[in-house]
Amino acid sequence: MRGHAEVREYWTRQFETIDPRVEPQAFSEDEQGRIVVEVHQVVRDRQGNLIADQHAHHVYTIRGGLIARMDIRQEPNRQRQRVALLGEGRGEADVGE
Repeated sequence: MRGHAEVREYWTRQFETIDPRVEPQAFSEDEQGRIVVEVHQVVRDRQGNLIADQHAHHVYTIRGGLIARMDIRQEPNRQRQRVALLGEGRGEADVGE
């Protein structure tokens, strides 16, 4: 994805089909100066059926006081999602690898 509009459209579509609940558990800073938030996430479909109940790390890269990138990391060697929100005036995302 590129740009704010595409990132917004992606998340709007996601929230139309799922009901995610994400609760921060811990905050830290990694060796590259990124903010790491350990989260507990529970995801349900719109009918209330459980899709996922897991822990993950949300890793934020800050540039100029703004979030330039957000990585969502599951358990090691598991699916990784990256959502770049800002950065040089553009945004991009890779979902699943």
